[in-house]
Amino acid sequence: MNAPRMRCLTHLLCARLSDNPTDAIPLPILRPPRRNVRGDCWVDVSEEVPASGHPEKDQQMPKARWNNAVIADSNETIIVEGNHYFPPDSVDQRRIRPSDTTSVCAWKGTASYVDVVVGDEVNPSAGWFYPQPKPAAQEIAGHLAFGQGVTIES
Repeated sequence: MNAPRMRCLTHLLCARLSDNPTDAIPLPILRPPRRNVRGDCWVDVSEEVPASGHPEKDQQMPKARWNNAVIADSNETIIVEGNHYFPPDSVDQRRIRPSDTTSVCAWKGTASYVDVVVGDEVNPSAGWFYPQPKPAAQEIAGHLAFGQGVTIES
């Protein structure tokens, strides 16, 4: 399934949008940023277009960082309620360990937490994931989000 697309900022400013209602594109609710398609200036609607007007020029991979160490990095994060959820295979497994902490979200379900570990330093329960989320949050199943001083750079 292809992600929805829209014209890049430069072309939105200088091109007339189509009046054809079949060209209408619904905005995604839980879609991660995806690749840029070079050449025809189409980008996914889930991507922020930088000041240059072309995402392919300024795009960096989102990274979760703590104590100068990269904990996770991926172009396939899913943003929910302002948090980047990283796919499990994008997380440096040497930098996390299970925590006993859990919490419950009314619409996402029960979250399990992980400690973030860099050298001898531990950031307790700084990451969380939903191993078995409720139906509305199935897209983030197993993906990790971070808080408590873990910064997200993009």
